[in-house]
Amino acid sequence: MNHLDRQQAAIQHLAKLAMKKPTVLLCYEADFNRCHRTYVARAVAEHTGSSICHITSSGLVNEAAGRSI
Repeated sequence: MNHLDRQQAAIQHLAKLAMKKPTVLLCYEADFNRCHRTYVARAVAEHTGSSICHITSSGLVNEAAGRSI
């Protein structure tokens, strides 16, 4: 997390983009719980109030609800 803490300008830039239109972050990590993308998405969601939805092999997982949809 220390590295992410030093990336506030990039997080704010991504948050501005996410406020304008739907935004997707992609990564090849199979488990979103072990992926750097999840930390970036959470940081952006803190700035925007956006929800996070993970696409998994089992379907979609809405992070805020903590359940599959």
